Amino acid sequence: MKKDEAIKLQICDNLIALREHKHLTQGDLAEILGSTQKSISSYERRRAFPKLEVLNAYLEYFNITYEDLSTQDLTTFTEQELDRLLNRNQGTQVLAITVDQEDNENIELVPVKAAAGYAQGHSDPEYLRGLPRFHLPFLPNGTYRAFEIEGSSMLPIQPGAVVVARYVESAEEIKKGDSYILVMDDGVVFKRVFPSVQQKVTDNFLLVSDNPSYEPFQVDVSNVQQIWKAYKVISDVS
Repeated sequence: MKKDEAIKLQICDNLIALREHKHLTQGDLAEILGSTQKSISSYERRRAFPKLEVLNAYLEYFNITYEDLSTQDLTTFTEQELDRLLNRNQGTQVLAITVDQEDNENIELVPVKAAAGYAQGHSDPEYLRGLPRFHLPFLPNGTYRAFEIEGSSMLPIQPGAVVVARYVESAEEIKKGDSYILVMDDGVVFKRVFPSVQQKVTDNFLLVSDNPSYEPFQVDVSNVQQIWKAYKVISDVS
């Protein structure tokens, strides 16, 4: 079985676990999501896969990330474990995604000129559809996005290079000193991140450039909308 097909089947199974956890009938859930009972049944029987609008409605209603939905087997979770998983994301924004005609998740490219707009529109699937999109083979499981880099603060990575990055759900997952894309309230930055922890909670980040000409600076975690871990750099070497 192909990897993408296995992921889709896992998602369909997980949709049952989520619905039953909320003690909803298929008809109840169809009304909530603006779908039909027949469609919900088709997803749960693995006969169809939700289109993007319905999938995003699932993510928003159940307050679950696409990564959890696609990589975890929720059918093995206890009620308490499901509660903890869904409550973990309480108050956070659900990650919007786009898919191709075969329902494979895209990698959206955020050019430098779109970075400021991305900080405002990243949760809107319509906004994401307006960005360039592509695929890379053999990426590990996860949700990926690509960001064009400007400036020379992360030399030897040159301005104009594209950083392909994997979505990180929470600040607690950051590995000290690794490179990340941070989506801030006013734009996008690419730095090495050193979390500061107070009373077991990450409260701010120290952001450090690879170019020593740039001074480190701190940002409050509450001002960070999304975190993406740098995975691959694509640059023009000609």
